[in-house]
Amino acid sequence: MIFKKHVDSLLSAEEIRRMREAWGIDQKQAAAIFGGGPVAFSKYENNDVMQSEGMDKLLRAAWYAPDVFEWLKEKAGIEQAIDNHAYQKTVTTQFKSKPTLKVLQTSNIQSIFRRTFALRKPRCSF
Repeated sequence: MIFKKHVDSLLSAEEIRRMREAWGIDQKQAAAIFGGGPVAFSKYENNDVMQSEGMDKLLRAAWYAPDVFEWLKEKAGIEQAIDNHAYQKTVTTQFKSKPTLKVLQTSNIQSIFRRTFALRKPRCSF
């Protein structure tokens, strides 16, 4: 499982656990926010089950864009205030996909989100 996650460039169990802890939520709350069932995050963090590519992208989007996480949390009905949220301040975290990930201040997130998810013109026309 660990090797397959590495080959598919998915978040490792340790990375998922560190993200969840940085958000200050437990596994049950993470499942309510991101979906996947009541014990999904326990399985992801113990390498019992590999998260889907869609779940992996959703976790990364929520990490890189704090507003995405806040919106998902609101939709899940979780009102818990998270005082020590990792992306509310600038921190450096090690992830395998990038040697060093510098988490940005919230003010820069919207412009990055727009550039990242902007529609691109097709390379060829028919």
